[in-house]
Amino acid sequence: MIKIAITGNIASGKTLVEKLLIQESVTIIDADIVTHELFEEDKEVIKQICELFKPFASDIKNDKGGIDRSKISNLAFTNKELLKGLEKIIHPKVKQAFNDFFVKNIDKDIVVGVVPLLFESGMNEQFDYIIMITIDPDVQVERLIKRNNFSKEQALKRINAQVPQDENFKKADFLINNSYDVENTKLQLKKILSKIKTE
Repeated sequence: MIKIAITGNIASGKTLVEKLLIQESVTIIDADIVTHELFEEDKEVIKQICELFKPFASDIKNDKGGIDRSKISNLAFTNKELLKGLEKIIHPKVKQAFNDFFVKNIDKDIVVGVVPLLFESGMNEQFDYIIMITIDPDVQVERLIKRNNFSKEQALKRINAQVPQDENFKKADFLINNSYDVENTKLQLKKILSKIKTE
């Protein structure tokens, strides 16, 4: 089994690459989906997050009793200590979910994990190859404003809360520049997959 990680900063195009991989019938696990499930279903995680955010917000639950991501996201992205505390709760659980996924799909030739905070969480060690999605900063801001209905200030705040993408370039095995159209990204991805399969 070859384990490939897809990573990249916010609004870089990870979801697009994930969709392209699904079209190629690649088996995928997405850290954002795992996290969403933890927020909704894991009682211990919900309890720990409520305790963490208690000094900052009285109610961070949604109607179903899970964590309301919109209520905690702005707080977490403007408070580094709060963000670190949240990651300390979530990252070990996500790592375990990925390990379970690998065991379950041991018979597959290739599996892919989409992990936005790959290096920050230390999950890069779980993979054989790392593909990082990069994007022109101006295009990134434009896409984030359009996608999330953010102001420019809000978009820049989210982007600046992350490690600058160029700091992680050397840690990746392959880079995909997603500043252009879908076909261009698709071509880059196909070339990389072809190279991995023949190594």
